Amino acid sequence: MTMDKDQATRLLAKIAGYLEILGKDPRSTVFVPLSDAYRRLGMLDDALSLAQRGVRTLPWFGPGFVALGRVQMQQGDLEEALHSFRKALELDEDSIAAMQSLVRLHLLRGEKDQAVALLERAVQLAPEQLVFVNLLRSLRPEGAEAGACSEHTEPVVEPAAAPIATTTLAELYVRQGHFQRALDIYQQLLGVHPDDPRLRAACADLQNRLSAVAEEQADQQAASLEVFEPAGAPIPTAEGTDESAATALGAWLTAIRKRREHVR
Repeated sequence: MTMDKDQATRLLAKIAGYLEILGKDPRSTVFVPLSDAYRRLGMLDDALSLAQRGVRTLPWFGPGFVALGRVQMQQGDLEEALHSFRKALELDEDSIAAMQSLVRLHLLRGEKDQAVALLERAVQLAPEQLVFVNLLRSLRPEGAEAGACSEHTEPVVEPAAAPIATTTLAELYVRQGHFQRALDIYQQLLGVHPDDPRLRAACADLQNRLSAVAEEQADQQAASLEVFEPAGAPIPTAEGTDESAATALGAWLTAIRKRREHVR
């Protein structure tokens, strides 16, 4: 995926913000968008070491293994990437990000049947994701689509009653990386106990986490099926970019590397 000067500049600015968060909280899940940002800039060694440290620190956090697998896949280490994506699905079997990345990996390995099976599951979970729908349509054998459509016409099962809001359930959602679900529960509890400082603190923490990764969600969705640049590729800049702008980006990258050394 090509990246112009403005995109690279915005990404570097995000990296600076992520490093601030990680410096204050080494156990923060912000390592996921930070690793992805390094990867997209071609800083694969930094992206890999950060993701590896992140999953060691938070081994229950599925998105961390997705970030790790994406770096491994870009480096050409497809076996390790396969292990990482499968681990992410083991932790959260409904992870769209893990399935999306694993589909691309299967296609890279020539494993069309496995890719189609995952796509069918992904379409059921997220029918609004046109990238899944269109890719599945292109991979299905001729005439298979009609049969597949009939499978989706089964009677709709009414959802089970919503679980009772408890701090235990909220903490479980946090461990699984479902921050919005956890925040919804804490906000419900805060409505009942508005003076509880622990609930207020939990809400504030989750809102900060969601804010830190919200801007990256669209980028990660686009990047998961991107055509990766080869390892060590230079940061792409817009055609006609003057030398001073390129020099500024290089200096910013150097500063980012130094700041990251302090975070360690």
